[in-house]
Amino acid sequence: QAARYRGDTILLAGSRKLVLQHLKTGCQDLLYEDFSLPRDLIFRCLTVDAEGGIWLGTHAGLCFYDRGRVRFPPHANPLLNTRINGIAKHGAHLLLATMGHGLVIKSGERIWQLTEREGLLSDFCNDVLVDEDGDLWVSSNQGLSWIHARDGLCETPKINHYTRSEEHTSEL
Repeated sequence: QAARYRGDTILLAGSRKLVLQHLKTGCQDLLYEDFSLPRDLIFRCLTVDAEGGIWLGTHAGLCFYDRGRVRFPPHANPLLNTRINGIAKHGAHLLLATMGHGLVIKSGERIWQLTEREGLLSDFCNDVLVDEDGDLWVSSNQGLSWIHARDGLCETPKINHYTRSEEHTSEL
């Protein structure tokens, strides 16, 4: 996985390490490496918040990288201790595509979720993408959910669907 970091650098996450790649020079800086990590804590996805904070998704939940250390689960809220397949940011919101709990949204200390009950095609999400208009696209085992969020993200958004039967794929 990769994410734009600051200026001319890209952050790369391997299964058990974080590397900062300098685009102009081609040099790399190893930020973190731990080959003793258990399998459920290997890094699956990452994003960088507005303050430069690095958020990582694992099979065991949400992690945060800060000054050479990774803070691992458990969290007080069980929604943050579930498998995270995809991660993105939408303004102040951190978006987590989870395996079995739909789309989990973290905004500061507030955490909520969008699930099948709110209109997602499935609670088994593969990834989440924020497009240039600010809308969200969530891929799942049942197809693609388009969440209208360009005017802000709410707990009862308008959601459209694209399924395999409509000749669309569920992969982003």
